[in-house]
Amino acid sequence: MPQPMTDIYASSAPGLAGSERFTGLTGLVIGLAKAPLLNPNSAIPTPFRVSKNGLLLDPAGGAGGYTVAGNSVTLGTAAISGDVFVIDYWYQAY
Repeated sequence: MPQPMTDIYASSAPGLAGSERFTGLTGLVIGLAKAPLLNPNSAIPTPFRVSKNGLLLDPAGGAGGYTVAGNSVTLGTAAISGDVFVIDYWYQAY
């Protein structure tokens, strides 16, 4: 269950922490259930973490990283069916 939190990096606006786990994916795009809160000074939501098979990915994009747009995370390298992704992020409580 999500826990109420405050995004101390971006603002004092309340948000909820979410964590989603994905398995059996193939391809480059992962769809999130909610749109993450954005850092007003960056295109990368903060805090926002993507791990693949237990290792954190680089938010700068490129072959070993990812980019975020709306509810979509685009991977720099395509997922294969054995990969496990965990994405931790904050989203706006409406």
